[in-house]
Amino acid sequence: MKVLHQWRRKAIYCTTCLLLLAHIPMALYFSCVHQRGTVALMDVLREDITANSSVLFLMPCHSTPYYSHIHREVKMKFLECPPPIDPSYEDTTEVFYDNPELWLRSNYQGDASLPSHLVMYDTLMEVQGVDQFIADGHYKQVAREFHTHLPDGGRCGTYILMFRKA
Repeated sequence: MKVLHQWRRKAIYCTTCLLLLAHIPMALYFSCVHQRGTVALMDVLREDITANSSVLFLMPCHSTPYYSHIHREVKMKFLECPPPIDPSYEDTTEVFYDNPELWLRSNYQGDASLPSHLVMYDTLMEVQGVDQFIADGHYKQVAREFHTHLPDGGRCGTYILMFRKA
């Protein structure tokens, strides 16, 4: 009986050590590295904007901490996704990702209506027309923040890009 009790104690100790050794690296990765780009980019954005700035986030809704990290009075717009009012309702995010070029051209006509900053995932640069919209608007990339090694779906990317109007 005593031998069984000692063996059980060693088994519990070894199992606990194995679980800790396996979970500590994962906990560190998922809390310090994975999907950190949105917060890091907001710090860069806060330093780059002025009182006259305006920012357009071309990302799935609620991807960034938004005003909670900016702490400045600046115009910011993001793709919205409120709860559906009726079954035929399509949120801005879905409409945008169905045809980004059409959405950008119809919502931003002329140089005066363009925001001073654009923020998007790198995957959006692969969509036809988005790169041309950026070139036509005279935007220059000013930041590229790592976001994740494991992007989910086609809307989230490995990097977050920030563009400023030249």
